[in-house]
Amino acid sequence: MFLRSAIEEINGFRFMIDKLEIQSGLAKRVLNTLPYLRTAEAIAQELDKTEVTRNILQTSELTDTITKIKVKLMQVKDIRGTANRVTELQILDDIELFELKAFSLLVVEMRELLLSANITVVTLPDLEPVVNILDPEKMRIPHFYVYDAYSPELAALRTKMKTLQMDEKTEERVLDQLQFEHTELEDRIREKLSEQIHPYKKEINEALVNTATLDILLAKAQQTIDMQLCKPEISTSTTRYIKIFNPQVKEVLWQEGKKFQAIDIDIEQGACLITGANMAGKTVLLKSVQLAQYLMQFGFYVPARRAGMPLVEQVLTSIGDDQDELNGLSSYAAEMLRVDEMIRQVRQRSKILVLIDELARTTNPV
Repeated sequence: MFLRSAIEEINGFRFMIDKLEIQSGLAKRVLNTLPYLRTAEAIAQELDKTEVTRNILQTSELTDTITKIKVKLMQVKDIRGTANRVTELQILDDIELFELKAFSLLVVEMRELLLSANITVVTLPDLEPVVNILDPEKMRIPHFYVYDAYSPELAALRTKMKTLQMDEKTEERVLDQLQFEHTELEDRIREKLSEQIHPYKKEINEALVNTATLDILLAKAQQTIDMQLCKPEISTSTTRYIKIFNPQVKEVLWQEGKKFQAIDIDIEQGACLITGANMAGKTVLLKSVQLAQYLMQFGFYVPARRAGMPLVEQVLTSIGDDQDELNGLSSYAAEMLRVDEMIRQVRQRSKILVLIDELARTTNPV
């Protein structure tokens, strides 16, 4: 499963993602491709990086640096298509060369900011050589055209064309021939530039990945502060939450001037039955447990004061009305088919979290 699927399938997950303050379109697209993590090592690594970034955000001396980095991230475009053309050694056009120059300039500037503040949670490669290739006049501005500095022949030809264009006696065919030579010369220069940039394909692609990672980490870390999320511990068997809450429901209640009642709960291996009065919050609790499990296994902090849970291969739920009119199924039939599928999955896999809200709720309770 990838994160884009969780956004569609998991109750409350879209709310959490929409609350991330991601700056660049690049990071937003990369975020959707994050995988569901299945090993303790991978999850711990993601959680640790978020913790380090959170500490950075809470260091007042680094506030100015982080603000400058976020401003740079807002200017980052998704140029992975151009990067692929660099990797394949295709000839880049002026727009692609401009995109690459603008991106490389931003990476160089962000890299300098990170190094000056000794921030090492993400490392950006040095794209200064790419900037030098695309900025022969050393102007350091995000603008590109085939500069005169690339070729004395090109500079001389442009001067000649300008002079002849000002002369009314110049024949049209002469100007057309010069324009043809000018186009051919520019094309050769673009081909040469593409060849010069090709050796830096690894650094360019790494810069794209790491820039998106930096953006996502800053957003995740800020969310842990804003929503008061906790870093979950990975346990071997028991799922334990201290003051677990549902962020979306909590915000709705807050807007109405009400408070969310956070809950402590331990879930042992095997079956766990939750009872309580109608409207006591049992369904919201199940949805909160589902959300927290997925958040951790996508490398996010979870909505609780403290949390610990084992890894699971899958989370299966039967929460709400499962009626499927298009398949001609009643609510009860759809629910029973879902429970039947849960049983099959449990028999095939070793670690599954199953959440069922009021078993057989869709038929006569007697």
